[in-house]
Amino acid sequence: MQLVERVMESRKEVYNQLKTILTSINSDYCIETREDLSSLTVEGQDGTHLYIRLEIMSNGEVRVNFSNIIIGERRKGTFTAIIQGVKESNIIKNADITSVFSNEMISFCTKHKFKGQELYDGVYDYKIK
Repeated sequence: MQLVERVMESRKEVYNQLKTILTSINSDYCIETREDLSSLTVEGQDGTHLYIRLEIMSNGEVRVNFSNIIIGERRKGTFTAIIQGVKESNIIKNADITSVFSNEMISFCTKHKFKGQELYDGVYDYKIK
């Protein structure tokens, strides 16, 4: 199997797992995906917006990168449930939240004991899994 085919197959597995997690939390989420499965955008009628990249790491694994997070109905456990589904997944091996700078997201990541790394001047990346 060629490299491109392996990458697409890996992304497809992770994408399908993410879609299962997301729709189990809210079946009304609209999920748009790039043709090459490199990213997906999740929109909810409640104002939720997630931009998730599916990045290929040097070891060939797919990393789920939450890079833009807006939760419409906060304090309802929505993002916690998404993260819990990712953590429990046997298919998703790597997951991060990148470019975190709001106090609210820093508090969320700290509360859930994610390992953080300051990139520069108050902007962090957090390792979920």
